[in-house]
Amino acid sequence: MPKQQEVSYHPERKPSFADHQPLEAVMPSEIPDTDLDESSRHGNATNMSIDEQNCQAFYLSCWYGKYELLNELAATDDACYKAEIKKMEDTMANAQACWDAKWKKSTIERVKEGLQMIARQCSPCCKRKREDSDDDEADKRMRV
Repeated sequence: MPKQQEVSYHPERKPSFADHQPLEAVMPSEIPDTDLDESSRHGNATNMSIDEQNCQAFYLSCWYGKYELLNELAATDDACYKAEIKKMEDTMANAQACWDAKWKKSTIERVKEGLQMIARQCSPCCKRKREDSDDDEADKRMRV
């Protein structure tokens, strides 16, 4: 079973059973050939080579597939599979907390928030009256 560091390795995709697991690679940083310390690469895709990222994605896709299969089997005989499903869900919850600690927000989440902020600022319902004017005509004007 993967550890929370392995599940939360991708900086742009927060781990979740509801969403698909990350299949795209990220550009690796420079990894010297003499760096044999796997702990420095363990939970960070930018510290992994493309080959290592592919292996990680394959391993995790098998793990996600196992979760889906166990849920299908649990529909027929859930007592037998509940313990394993619970362990996998606990691992996922820990991985999500670990991802939050490492990455805070994915690039996609930051872009969505930025677009929402722009939409709020450009929305006609956000216009307000000008406060720095005394005459009635200026009160009728709206400020963006």
